Amino acid sequence: NVTYNALLANQNTGFVAPTLALNHLSSYATMVGLKTETARFGAALGTAAALTFTLPGAPMIFQGQEVASIKALKPYDADFIVWPTKLPAVYATYQQLIKLKKANEALFNEKYGAQAVPLVTSTPGLFAFKRTKNKSNVIVVVNLTKKALTAKFNPGAALTMFAFSTDKSVKLAATNAAVTIPALGYEIYTAVAVK
Repeated sequence: NVTYNALLANQNTGFVAPTLALNHLSSYATMVGLKTETARFGAALGTAAALTFTLPGAPMIFQGQEVASIKALKPYDADFIVWPTKLPAVYATYQQLIKLKKANEALFNEKYGAQAVPLVTSTPGLFAFKRTKNKSNVIVVVNLTKKALTAKFNPGAALTMFAFSTDKSVKLAATNAAVTIPALGYEIYTAVAVK
C-alpha cells in the first residue's frame, strides 16, 4: 500500500497544453519484448486498464488491447492488428471505461480533473482512492491479491453511489464500507450510473 500511496502523493497537477500525463500499459520497452498486454498482465489486465482511466492523466490504448489482440506488434515497423470477427468482452469494458471517463468531471484530464486521494483500507491487499470535483465523485477500489478479497475501506462520508460492475445503487458507510472483489479485480463507484 505504501507504493500506491507514494504514487498518489507524487501526482502532477495543473497540466497545461502541450504537456499532459499519459497513462498506458505499453511502451517502447515492452514492445521490444514482443509481449502483448494479455501476456504481461494476465488476470490483472482489466484492473490495469481501469487504473489508466481513473488515475490522473489521459488513458492511452495501444496495440489492439481493446480487442485482446494475441499478437505482439513490432515497434516502429509496419504491422497490423487483426480484429476478431466476434468482439471479446474486453471491448465492451473499454467502451464502458471511456463512458465513465467522459461522464465524470473528477476524471477529466489536465487541470480540469481532480487529485486522487488515497483512502484508508483494512488490509494492504486493498488499494482505494477517490477523486472529487464539484458534484462528480468517483471511488476506485482495487484488490491487489491473487485471491478474492472481502475487506473494508473508508470513503469519508456515507454515500449512495452506483457500482460500475452492475450499474446498481449501493450504500457506502462513512467508515468501514465493506466490499468483496475478485482476485486482481476492481470496483468503481460513481455518483451517477454510467450509461
